[in-house]
Amino acid sequence: MTKKLTQTQAIRAFCTECIYDGIGGSGNALTQITNCTSKECPLYEWRPLNKDAKEVEKQRKIAAMTPEELKDYEEKCEIARVRFNKLRAEGKMAH
Repeated sequence: MTKKLTQTQAIRAFCTECIYDGIGGSGNALTQITNCTSKECPLYEWRPLNKDAKEVEKQRKIAAMTPEELKDYEEKCEIARVRFNKLRAEGKMAH
């Protein structure tokens, strides 16, 4: 029986199958997927990105936020930070 993939795994597998060229391509599979230019693809917005591209995308989204959206985002980040630090203090998260 074939193991069922998660949504993320399925998207990564599809993108790899679509674009990855291990012989003549530039970079590894994640780099090639990150550099995909097929914006008409329905999975384009959900394709996996490398660390640098994720940070650029995050900064682009933050810059496009309204003041209200930015305030909400910052409040949610602070809540997440407090929860993370609590879990770390309880020994439930690695340092």
